Amino acid sequence: MGGEELGQLKRSPALWPQLLWIIRHGSAPARKKLIQVIFQINHQPLTEELAFLVWQPELSSECRQEIFSAFVASGIEIWKQCYWNRGLFSKNAASALEQALEILQQRGYAYAAMNRAFAPWHSYCRKKKPRLRNLGLWSAALLVFVEGLDALEENAAQFGVDPRSLYKAVRQLTGLWS
Repeated sequence: MGGEELGQLKRSPALWPQLLWIIRHGSAPARKKLIQVIFQINHQPLTEELAFLVWQPELSSECRQEIFSAFVASGIEIWKQCYWNRGLFSKNAASALEQALEILQQRGYAYAAMNRAFAPWHSYCRKKKPRLRNLGLWSAALLVFVEGLDALEENAAQFGVDPRSLYKAVRQLTGLWS
């Protein structure tokens, strides 16, 4: 695509739903090309629309992972809540999740692990609507949920929470997924 065509896409938000539909439902080569085009356009509102797709459970995991990888390769911190929290979570629930996702990224985890934190947290918050007072406890619980119970003591120490309380929080999360 030439510069004029890219500029026209940037100035034509009415076309964005069609682009995003092709990304959601099109072939992998078409999706890859359109993701590249969106990054070439370098227009924040369209980029944010694309980023939001990463965390949509109705999309195939392959599609979400391709979008995620494109953002990471471009140096964009897709795990930040500004890319996914469009009313999905309360302020505290979003903060707890964002902290867990950031730590997973720092520990070298990729999309699959981040999605293993995001999906159950989304389900838990949607079903239970918890009032979260100790954000560190819940961030640690998400990390243990992803890393396994072997990581319970380490995460409890990192967040300064009682291991028994952390275990109870992890059980609340796993109760929805067992």
